[in-house]
Amino acid sequence: MAGVILVILGLTGLGSAVKYMPRPVVVGFTNGIAVLIASTQVRDFFGLQIENVPGAFVDRVAVIASRFATVSLPSTLLALSSLVVIVVCMKYFKRVPGSIVVLLLGTAAAGILQLPVETIGTRFRAASRAACPRSPCRSFTPK
Repeated sequence: MAGVILVILGLTGLGSAVKYMPRPVVVGFTNGIAVLIASTQVRDFFGLQIENVPGAFVDRVAVIASRFATVSLPSTLLALSSLVVIVVCMKYFKRVPGSIVVLLLGTAAAGILQLPVETIGTRFRAASRAACPRSPCRSFTPK
């Protein structure tokens, strides 16, 4: 919802109204969004084994805390090394987008080292099989 509000403010030109809002309100709003987004990434960063992550923040934190014993060392090390590469690129190689470098290096490392980490393919292939249990799903192909 916060993202939708930001998009609407930007599209309508009301984003400039922020200068009339007290700084603590703007900082609090922005930090709140950051905390919500970060809390949705904890599961993947640490490779936690959680089937369904609740949408409500307090419930999400409780589930993450209760399942923190399922931390995956390969996932955590890959995530930490990715973060280090992004920071190094931002500091020393400003012309090179760290996220692109991490995408290439992380994919190569996971494939070459056969790391037992969840990938887009493993996550969504399982979801597509659950959606079409009887036969392979047919994708739309234009004629």
